Amino acid sequence: MTTWLESYKKGSLRQTTYENYKTLLDAHIISDPIAKIQLQKITTDNLQDFLRRMSESSKNVVVREKVEKNGQKLEIKKIVQSPLAPRVVNMLLFLIKAGLSQSLANAVITRNPASFCKRYKETKREKSPLTTEQQKSFLQSLKEHRLYAAFLLALATGARRGEVLALRWPKVDLDEGSIKIADNLVRVKGGSKFNEPKTDSSRRTILLPFRAVKAFKEHQIQQNVEKLESEANDKKNQSKAPSYQDTGLVFCQTNGTKIDPRNFQRVFETWRNKAGLPKRTRFHDLRHTFVTMLFGAGVDIKTAQSITGHSDTRTLLEIYAHAISESQKKAAEKMNDLLPDV
Repeated sequence: MTTWLESYKKGSLRQTTYENYKTLLDAHIISDPIAKIQLQKITTDNLQDFLRRMSESSKNVVVREKVEKNGQKLEIKKIVQSPLAPRVVNMLLFLIKAGLSQSLANAVITRNPASFCKRYKETKREKSPLTTEQQKSFLQSLKEHRLYAAFLLALATGARRGEVLALRWPKVDLDEGSIKIADNLVRVKGGSKFNEPKTDSSRRTILLPFRAVKAFKEHQIQQNVEKLESEANDKKNQSKAPSYQDTGLVFCQTNGTKIDPRNFQRVFETWRNKAGLPKRTRFHDLRHTFVTMLFGAGVDIKTAQSITGHSDTRTLLEIYAHAISESQKKAAEKMNDLLPDV
């Protein structure tokens, strides 16, 4: 498995994908007793049993437990075994199957035993688009925050987190009211890095609603103020190197540098809680909310795809079947008014 990943796959994988694969291999496959079985002797039964064990108890989880000791209430941490999610178990099967396929191609084995293993049924996470009231509460709570425009952008265009954080001013046209998505900021080991979008469809131009354009203009003014204040402090303190780095990023830290996606996520969670939104609400749900609103407004699926950057319309059909169905009902109702009475 290590040879397959390092020699055959690493060169063609994005860094984030490679790191995910390596983490899964190291944590669950290479450290498991199955790794000690000779390659030619591995059977489908061996692999299916491995998947079963992974689905029952395969990772350590820290659990906090409140106890009373000597009249004092204490919180202790316990490590318990927890099962992997079906999606992760199926990913392990995918990796093993791919690695053994290479062994088959190299004539090391005569058949791929992973080809006959059964996948685990995955339960799809229920989409949680925000209601109009929840959207209002969230935006109102953020109104004075320096990153208000970033969250409004996600809700008003369906832009992904990495696309929001990688956006630069040369890609923004406030006269036309549009932005160009050309980069993506992703988490990697040790920090974050800018990547090109995964697919061609992710590269796109998005027209901004007027409220988003207004928010961008106000954000630009605020960013310029932060830059001038930093320059004034440098002059006052006679700093040799400027403390503000003009990276051209639309959404950055107060010193101009990129915002780590994880820190941005923490900001979202803080203000989500202040707005009284359910704790299950993720940043990605802003994107779900936008797409649901699009279909509710009667926008056709091809137009929706061009705005959101989904790789194909099939993905949209699978994820938003209910919203599309409701949109079609509204279209049918409109036709009742358009068709002549006879």
